Amino acid sequence: TAGPSGEAATGESTSSGGSTMTGGSGSEGQTTIGSTGSTGGSGSGATTEMAPVCGDGVIAAGEECDDGNAAPDDGCDETCARDRVVFATSMQFPPAQIGGLKGADSLCKQLAHKGDLQRWATFTAWLSDSQTDALARVFHGRGRYVRPDGMVVAQDFEALLAGPLLAPIAIDEYGAAALGGAWTGTRPDGTAVPAAWHCEDWTSSELLELGHYGAVEALDGSWTYMPNPET
Repeated sequence: TAGPSGEAATGESTSSGGSTMTGGSGSEGQTTIGSTGSTGGSGSGATTEMAPVCGDGVIAAGEECDDGNAAPDDGCDETCARDRVVFATSMQFPPAQIGGLKGADSLCKQLAHKGDLQRWATFTAWLSDSQTDALARVFHGRGRYVRPDGMVVAQDFEALLAGPLLAPIAIDEYGAAALGGAWTGTRPDGTAVPAAWHCEDWTSSELLELGHYGAVEALDGSWTYMPNPET
């Protein structure tokens, strides 16, 4: 998931052992703005901190964005929550080509850049391994999760996990249709599939190495976890 998105990544169905991944834009640091109050006469000065006001054009504490308006469909809504983009990769990857979680993140960033997605450097792969849950790797956004074509997938991160999705994550970084399965290793609650091989933590494409995937066309929890044996 990514930028004006905060986003997770899913893979595509395997063909000759390759699967796509899903990527979403991530979190950004927020700046806390305080106002200095007036001082009363001589003596020490007193400072007061103004409560953040959504719509003033200043990103304050508790705000993910602030574009100075209340328009809901411009990437920053009336509650100052940011839209985050989620996509399925246009390329299919055998696990050995993924290179673990860091490699997956790098691939998602590269493809987001090629797709000319905003804040491409913040994208993170929606992928778990034997040590790390996808849930712990991505930013939990208050705003909507949208596809590159503008369709809303979920109203916020909680809805992304709770489901059902409002639209399937069946669009790649260029806005074209993406079909099949996506490597995830992740259950609908965002945690890694327990006791799974994860293809040697996404570094091996040997026939004896197995991993779990999700269906990018699904609206229910199978978008991240197909309840079959490992593939």
